[in-house]
Amino acid sequence: MRPVSAATSATPLRRIARSLLRHCPRCGSRGIFRTYLRLRERCPSCEYEFAAEEGFFLGVWVLNFAVSEGLLFLTLIGYIFAMAATGGDVPLLPVFAVGLVVALGGPLVFYPFAASTWAAVELIMDPSRAISRPPGAAG
Repeated sequence: MRPVSAATSATPLRRIARSLLRHCPRCGSRGIFRTYLRLRERCPSCEYEFAAEEGFFLGVWVLNFAVSEGLLFLTLIGYIFAMAATGGDVPLLPVFAVGLVVALGGPLVFYPFAASTWAAVELIMDPSRAISRPPGAAG
């Protein structure tokens, strides 16, 4: 288990950076996912509880949705630029295929990053959660 002082002294930018690597935003250790899409209840190293409050996964869903919509928007912008560059002679089937891959694959690929990043955002918004608590203790 990592020292509490090291876990609680991280800057918000460091917490986000840790989460983008799919590490614990509190202590920076790996292994916070059981499988690619399944976040553990607690960090195996510092015992930080990721979904301590009801509604945690709503934040994950919103973040994942926003990134997925952004990817679809970039796909649309690419189509518009292709239309402008070719004078409107762009076949729709490849555009629909790319859109389908982005719409289905984007959320699946980004989900673990959304889950760990949202855990970091919650930790940044409520720094008192960085204080070590034993499993099952009321917060």
